[in-house]
Amino acid sequence: MKIELPYGKDGKVNVEIPEENLLGIIEPKEIRGLADLETKIKDSMRNPVGSKRLSGIIKPEDNVVIVVTDITRPCPDNKLVPVILDELHDADVRDEQVTILIATGMHRPMTKREIIKKLGKDVYERVEVINHVCTDTENLVFLGKTPNLGIPLWVNKVVADADVRISTGMVDTHIFAGYAGGGKSIMPGVSGLETIENMHRTKWLDNPLVGICNVDSNPVRLDIDEAAKKADLHFVVNVILNGCGEVALISAGDPIGAHRELAKAEDKIVKVPISELPDIVISAPGYPKDRDLYQATRAANNFVCGIGPAIKKGGVIIIPATCQDGTGSNTFYEWMKNARDIDEIIERGKTEIEIGSHRPYIMAKILKWADVIIVGSRIPHIVEEMKMIAAETIDEALEIAVQKTNDKAKMLVSPHGLTTVPIFTV
Repeated sequence: MKIELPYGKDGKVNVEIPEENLLGIIEPKEIRGLADLETKIKDSMRNPVGSKRLSGIIKPEDNVVIVVTDITRPCPDNKLVPVILDELHDADVRDEQVTILIATGMHRPMTKREIIKKLGKDVYERVEVINHVCTDTENLVFLGKTPNLGIPLWVNKVVADADVRISTGMVDTHIFAGYAGGGKSIMPGVSGLETIENMHRTKWLDNPLVGICNVDSNPVRLDIDEAAKKADLHFVVNVILNGCGEVALISAGDPIGAHRELAKAEDKIVKVPISELPDIVISAPGYPKDRDLYQATRAANNFVCGIGPAIKKGGVIIIPATCQDGTGSNTFYEWMKNARDIDEIIERGKTEIEIGSHRPYIMAKILKWADVIIVGSRIPHIVEEMKMIAAETIDEALEIAVQKTNDKAKMLVSPHGLTTVPIFTV
């Protein structure tokens, strides 16, 4: 059977697998994009989950902050924010009373051009828009520690000083939080560096309750919820995107209630049952995640560090990725390259607190379970330095994988490896 997989911005790669070897092709459930999106956003905000409408929360004299996602997230803030501003206007809140704060986390500030592209020129000219800077300690306020993991919570002063706090976000799988969205706009979105580092400590990943798709008993997600409460986040507008990047579902209102509504919906979209463990998995990250090794290797996460392993121990995971932007993280590169073996990376990750160290820690756990082959990258020598295998073509990768397993190896293909969560059911 010939299967087409995404590779690069506009490219494809074809893989041919004998039918007797193919266990199946797994993909998230396809869901249509919403027609008349503006109306659907308004309907969601007029019928919020577990909350009054914004017009019932806000007083005309209130100062309002709207926390939005940054350029690393495809959340359609250019569609969401104008509707939020209209709702504020209907409550007699003037544009001069509104500040938009970009939840950069620890990412770089967005440029003016990027902000206009993200929010739209009209929004940019209507209200003040500023970037969060996690290292700007003079503009951070301490709100205490979270109750489950004791994370020190520092948040942007603009958030702390506002009368009403609103945020946007998107709900998709997250290896620490279970699902992104909800209060994640506060922690880590507009938190200080100390908060962000402590939220992403690698040792949390050893807790069986921390991981993809788990929210209600996940101590990281519960602390994110508590951080939102401490910051007094009043209202969220969250979305789920389909495979085409279109808004498929919207939920607005209480930060926890609206988030959980979408998390339950996302469960039904991304979780795919499999009845047999494969020897070989071909998992495509797709563009733009395949631009660097840091993001591309996340295509292996759900098969080893998801809801139970979904590949046999000693198996092989094949990831097609251009890696045109290199490794994507010096921490990832140096940890993987400089360690004498996989065990050293795992032991180091259990004790050190360094932002970004969770990626090599997760990668080491994956490599402890299965080999990883990166296909068609522009940095094959670096791939090898980082204890993975480089292959020029998908055929070469399959040949290597079969040699490492057996001629009758069973194969599973995941064309959307980051948004598909295989669930092994006996």
